[in-house]
Amino acid sequence: MPLIHVENSNPQCSWGIWEIKESSQELIQALSPRSSEAFYLNDIEHEAKKSESTAARLVIKKLLELQHEEYMGILKGTNGKPYLADGAYRISLSHTENYAVGIIHTSKEVGIDIERVQGKLLKIAKRILSKEEQKEVNNNLEKITVYWSAKETLYKIHSKGQLFFNSDLLVSPFRLAQRGELQSFLRVNGTLNEHTLHYYCFNKDYYICFGQAN
Repeated sequence: MPLIHVENSNPQCSWGIWEIKESSQELIQALSPRSSEAFYLNDIEHEAKKSESTAARLVIKKLLELQHEEYMGILKGTNGKPYLADGAYRISLSHTENYAVGIIHTSKEVGIDIERVQGKLLKIAKRILSKEEQKEVNNNLEKITVYWSAKETLYKIHSKGQLFFNSDLLVSPFRLAQRGELQSFLRVNGTLNEHTLHYYCFNKDYYICFGQAN
């Protein structure tokens, strides 16, 4: 099975990448989900989305197996945030064309996101970036992709409603590299809370961002 990359970001946290080469049914068979999860996956009509969603769950399953833990399935809370059925680890997952990613942590909330560099992000840049961030990226598509992925990650860590990406989720200027750290901020009740996120350029056209709660 193509779990092509695994990293331990610290002793309590690990993440991985799955390259999607199998059919959705092959992926579901490999996942061997329990009845409720199988029903959810089989109910996804779009073949590619079904494959991506299943592959992301397989990343979590494989990461747990590396920790000698059994995969008991993934459920979703009322806010849409996924969680393990047995609550053994905190998790987050993401997927896009051809790849899926997942992250686990023993106790802290986590977030992960994968985005493909694509021109359509230029159209939504003003909606997701503050005015200062727009000036900083200067229409650099790769930087916009990192900003977008970082904000998605920060949102997933906290899963709070009523957050505006261009004012409540902020990222400090950074020098683009293959991988690096990002100083990011979440605005809660008027106060900016700082978080350190990490990003990774994968296979030239994809950026992965991940992090954990303080």
